[in-house]
Amino acid sequence: MMSPNTKNANWFSDDPFFNNKLPLKGLGDNLNLDPSFVEKYVKDVLKQASVNSMHVGKSHLPYELFEMHNAVIAKIQIPKDIKIENLSISINTSQIKIEGLPTEQRILLNIPVVPSKSSATFKQDFLQIKMPKLSKGNFVEVPIRYL
Repeated sequence: MMSPNTKNANWFSDDPFFNNKLPLKGLGDNLNLDPSFVEKYVKDVLKQASVNSMHVGKSHLPYELFEMHNAVIAKIQIPKDIKIENLSISINTSQIKIEGLPTEQRILLNIPVVPSKSSATFKQDFLQIKMPKLSKGNFVEVPIRYL
C-alpha cells in the first residue's frame, strides 16, 4: 500500500513495454478519451476481429466466424422452417459440414481446428459451434518402446 506522501507514478511515461506508445491505433498521441469516440473505436476493433461478417454460403444460410484467442466460433442462422433435430454437423480441421438442409452446407475455416473437442449449441434460431484452435509448435512426448 502506498503512503499518502508518495508521489503517484505516471504509468504511461514510465512504461517499459510500449515505449510510451499505446497499441491503440486511431486514438492519437493526445489520447482522445471522449466516450463516444472510444465506443466507436471498440466497435471497429470488434468488427475487425470478425473473420466473416454474416456471410451467406452456397445454401444461403447466413453465418459469422469469430477468431478468439484459443478458439474459432461459427454462428449460423437456421431458418425457422428447418427442424434442428434433423441437422447433422461434421467438422474436420478446415471446414464445417451441415447436413439435413435442402442442400448440404460447407463452411471453410481459415484456421485449423480440433474437431474432436468442438461443441455446438442451438438457441433462438442460431447454431453456435465452438472449435478449439489447433495449436502450433507444442511438443507432445512420445513414449519409446524398448524391444
